Amino acid sequence: MLTTEMGGKTGCNYLGHVRRQVLKPDLLFLSRRNCCVAVFFVILAGLSGNQPGHAQSLDKELESLLGGRCEGLKVEGLPAPGGELDTLCEGGTGGSGVGNSAGGGSSTPQGAPGIVQERLKTARGEEDVDATGASTEFAPGLSLFFSGEYESLDRDVTDFENGYDSDIGRLTAGADYQVTDTFLAGLAVTYDKHDGDFTGGGDFNNDSYGFTAFASFTPLRDLFVQATAGYAAKNYDRTRIASFTNDNGSVKGPAQGEYDGDEFSAGIMAGYDYTIGSFTIGPRLGLDVINTDFDSYTETGSTGIELVFDDADETSLQSRLGITGSMAFSTSFGVLIPQFSGDWVYEFEDDQRTESFSFAQDINKVSFQYQDEEPDREFFELAAGVSAILPNGWMPYAQFRTIVGHEFLDSYVGTLGIRIEL
Repeated sequence: MLTTEMGGKTGCNYLGHVRRQVLKPDLLFLSRRNCCVAVFFVILAGLSGNQPGHAQSLDKELESLLGGRCEGLKVEGLPAPGGELDTLCEGGTGGSGVGNSAGGGSSTPQGAPGIVQERLKTARGEEDVDATGASTEFAPGLSLFFSGEYESLDRDVTDFENGYDSDIGRLTAGADYQVTDTFLAGLAVTYDKHDGDFTGGGDFNNDSYGFTAFASFTPLRDLFVQATAGYAAKNYDRTRIASFTNDNGSVKGPAQGEYDGDEFSAGIMAGYDYTIGSFTIGPRLGLDVINTDFDSYTETGSTGIELVFDDADETSLQSRLGITGSMAFSTSFGVLIPQFSGDWVYEFEDDQRTESFSFAQDINKVSFQYQDEEPDREFFELAAGVSAILPNGWMPYAQFRTIVGHEFLDSYVGTLGIRIEL
């Protein structure tokens, strides 16, 4: 039986003590059992009344705050917010179109680790194929590789995030060394540039400088395990279009913010290859984790709706279950190896996050919260490409990659690269 302490009495005894003084006459018939049920619902109602309201996007939260003469910004005993924000708050109710771009412009979780995976794939493929004069033997076991990548990444507008159209350019250079017959290790450095335009107005650009260490272990001829670990320093530049209308008129203008971030990543993959003549096929199972920390930043502008965003972090944990295949064709100039792969990707983390902000012109720095978009838990990634083994240890390759079945992202990636065995 539920009992709640109220002034030294159990809930039912207490309710019986005060019901004639407080409760309406039609409740006097309550039995002791009914009394306890009543206390339970009274407590439940009290707890429910203290719960936060329904999750809101940044747009909706700002509309709610500014639409009622900024009642949420006015704290008894404290001065008015200040600046152009004061002017907005003096008018009547209105509406805002703030262009939620605070969390926009994030890339798909590939980047340097994805390129490294391709490098390891070509390294494994080479072991089974002999091309005339396959090495210069300048530095046996050491290889260099370079690649350039272009990605078209577009996001649909959702209830919690603005949409965007964006382009990503990515350059990677690295080296690896065949330490033993079964163990290879290497290091890659990568530069990313990500530019885009928000659907509701405004734009963004992100610069990223990072490195990835990787290793591959082949305990059996057809069985391999590979691992990656990396870090990237990121710089973000966002411009959103902030607007608001009330009885005092309208304001509209850019709100710009710059901030930095740190990204840490790690991944592991295992696979087994079945060889049937010149055709090779096998399953793949992998796990990737990415953690990104974002610094706090203050927007600049003259609308009065510029914001201060608190620091934040996000973590993505994705599993990959897939299959890959390749076939080798001998030609007069070398060996061609067409390849394909398909992965089912599942996101375990990266839940809908609650972020905190305040108004840049609010001298009291009253804090508010909004929520970003929930992730799409599962989608597919498909890739097809071709590599060539040429004389003197040269190995160029090309690949096209896309995602299928994602709820709000469209990604198309083209990669060109070359590996040189020294």
